[in-house]
Amino acid sequence: DAVRAWLGDRPLYAHQATAADAALGGADVMLATGTASGKTLAYTIPALCAATETMGRSGCVALFLYPTKALAQDQLGKLQAALDGVRGLDDKKILAVDGDVPHAARADIMA
Repeated sequence: DAVRAWLGDRPLYAHQATAADAALGGADVMLATGTASGKTLAYTIPALCAATETMGRSGCVALFLYPTKALAQDQLGKLQAALDGVRGLDDKKILAVDGDVPHAARADIMA
């Protein structure tokens, strides 16, 4: 599938594979690991899979919450790169909503 093609032969750490498999199986997942340990990929895989499964239908909304604007902006680029790399999702955009986004723009983003 398109997400598997994007991943290629990239090896996953055990915690990434376990978390992604659990989420794809419908489980609620909490993942606590050190900085730069691959958490982003662990939750991006299930979100991308859901997005590819709903293409052409009503769509998919994934909500990622971050404790700081700096972290959100850092992750925004990584998530957009992931979308750009998955066939069929490469025309989609990741958008951020924070205190700096005008209320009118927030309504458009969340529509």
